[in-house]
Amino acid sequence: MAVGSSMLATIRSVPPQWQHVLTSMLKTRLGEMRTLATGVSDLKLVLGNVRTRGVLGEAQLPADVEAAPMGGDADADIEDERDDGP
Repeated sequence: MAVGSSMLATIRSVPPQWQHVLTSMLKTRLGEMRTLATGVSDLKLVLGNVRTRGVLGEAQLPADVEAAPMGGDADADIEDERDDGP
């Protein structure tokens, strides 16, 4: 919290009537920055979990397709019938 203590040292050099206002603003902004950092950490966790679930899902998909009761008619190597261009 070096930034906060540096700002508090600067605040002590201003006239007393402004000290209360600046201290209050500093505490508010530092609290907002802490909240934002927590939100970013939460977002990283969520996005990391989505990626992990996607990778695991892709790995599990072939086994699920094989286990699905389709009577042996399904082929795992289906060709794309779209035209690749002119």
